[in-house]
Amino acid sequence: MEELARFRDDIKAKVEVAVREGYKPKPDVFKWIEDVHELEKEWDSMQENIAAAKTLAYKWCPKCSLRSEVSAQAKNIQGQFCKLKEVGQNFGSNLVVENYRMKKVEHIPGPSIEGQPAATRNLNELLRFLEDDKVLIVIFALPRIIEVI
Repeated sequence: MEELARFRDDIKAKVEVAVREGYKPKPDVFKWIEDVHELEKEWDSMQENIAAAKTLAYKWCPKCSLRSEVSAQAKNIQGQFCKLKEVGQNFGSNLVVENYRMKKVEHIPGPSIEGQPAATRNLNELLRFLEDDKVLIVIFALPRIIEVI
């Protein structure tokens, strides 16, 4: 259970970093984290039942019905554990989706390119490439754009 809890904490940390970067966690990731939390609660409950089953009823007879219940609970937890571990491992780095929400950008004033024909030409060329849906990558080295993929 500790292994699964550490795995959950790692995924939560990755999701939190991605959220700060403007991504949105996938709903199934939230569900998985919640399911692991619920399994932890069930694990804790089973530990309490194990402690209770170890006591003797009437000082001579173990609580057999409680032991049977704990056994069924352990089998259920084992099945859920294996399923949750497999689902978590299948996430890989596929935890989030692009959020596409606009973030506030701070304007930092800089020198104007007015009266600089080379800078104006390069800026217009770059803007044209950015608007072209067929262009995926623009590689440039000052002072010119050298490759468009």
